[in-house]
Amino acid sequence: MESSKLIQLLKSLDKKEFKELEYFIKNPFHNKDKDAIKIFIELKRIYPKLEGFKIKKERIAKIIYGGYDEKNLKRLKYPISCLTKCVESFILWKTVEAEQSDRDFLLLKTYKSRGLDNFFFNKANALKRRFLKESKTSPIEFLLQYQLYSIIYRHPQLWKMSGKMETTLSEKNKFLDLFIISSKLTEALIRLNRKDIVVQGEDEILFLQNAIQEVESNEGFSNYPLFVIYLFFIKYLPLEIPFDKKAFLEVKELIFQNRANFDKNEAVNTFVLLLQYLLIVHEKGIEDLVEEYFEVYEFGIKNKILYENGYIMHFAFYNTVQAACVLKKFEWVKQFIEEQSPYLAPMHKENICLVSLAYLSCSKGNYDEALIYLRDVIYKKNYYYDIIIKTLTIRCFYEKKDSELLYNFTDTFSAYISRHKEMSNRMKNRISNFIRFVLLLEKNRFSRKESRKKLKEKLSQVDNIYFRTWLLEKTLEFD
Repeated sequence: MESSKLIQLLKSLDKKEFKELEYFIKNPFHNKDKDAIKIFIELKRIYPKLEGFKIKKERIAKIIYGGYDEKNLKRLKYPISCLTKCVESFILWKTVEAEQSDRDFLLLKTYKSRGLDNFFFNKANALKRRFLKESKTSPIEFLLQYQLYSIIYRHPQLWKMSGKMETTLSEKNKFLDLFIISSKLTEALIRLNRKDIVVQGEDEILFLQNAIQEVESNEGFSNYPLFVIYLFFIKYLPLEIPFDKKAFLEVKELIFQNRANFDKNEAVNTFVLLLQYLLIVHEKGIEDLVEEYFEVYEFGIKNKILYENGYIMHFAFYNTVQAACVLKKFEWVKQFIEEQSPYLAPMHKENICLVSLAYLSCSKGNYDEALIYLRDVIYKKNYYYDIIIKTLTIRCFYEKKDSELLYNFTDTFSAYISRHKEMSNRMKNRISNFIRFVLLLEKNRFSRKESRKKLKEKLSQVDNIYFRTWLLEKTLEFD
């Protein structure tokens, strides 16, 4: 039974929902099978550990029917089926209850099917007013408004209302156009970010060009900040167009000012795109934008944009610490970790705090202290933490001038990334470039075979590397 549909559905419920489900199942309107209730009560007794021997059909049959012979096992099929359908109905009810738009559209369809025309049009007008007042800019919101006008347009009594037919059709088509173009722009960005920010294939290039042309050829689309923002990133993320600081600052301001007009997903997407662009520009050595990078992260966390399920996104927390340390804002970082760490998700809190404190200690020159923090990170099957721990450890060994440990550790780390199956090629190259330049710095520290100028020139030619700012600082230490 462990792999059964019933058990998988029950495992998806939290404690509060499981308690509500009991009232739902015991209500004769939803369930009339007494054996289904008995099965649920037994499963409730062992919840949330719905696994192993305790949920085997033989054991359940013995509890319900007093034995687990073939006859009783067959009898068990019907109440299990009833219970499964009941849990499905409960989940569906919870989903509809949570989604206001789904409830509203379902109510409109109900009014229409029952011939309650006054109720239908009153509700439809109320929804139009609500969308006008509260609607956010996103493909989903445009789709909802298109669906609303489609439902109204298809009502058989609409033709009786003077002028309403033409207006409704016009609004329906407008929101359909907005949905299509916003979806295309979103898809264009997804395609652009795929394959390590490299657009591949003629179809992909044509798709991007088509998305750009549709926005630029329609003046009305420029009234929507989200389209302007997405268009900027589609054009500039590949870095085929030279970095334009003025255009960048205008888009950044547009994102900051209009964040309240975007839905949650679009607000997060625009901030992540902004940060991604800043990182790429900085990594390629085009311009030092650490101050801007820090400002975006600080703003995103302060205004609870870079949050997920009520918690600060763990990567946003750590990247904020990194940027602040590069800017030597050490006291700010210490205060940030103390004040904001309670808002990290429990599953990430301890590890993110440890690596953040390690980065702070390393940036302040306390390398032994940093290594202690890194040693205490709890290992998880997540190479995100592996990369942080190992790259910071390499920095510490270099700063401590411990050549033997540095060479041994970089050899082990290089072997680790070469055989890693989940890590992208871009990530592998980024780490490999970092290791290569650290070893070049180490060799140059003693042999002086390469001048500072040559090292800097080599570094400037690499556009995908960890800790570029730190590596540049190290090249400047040579006379």
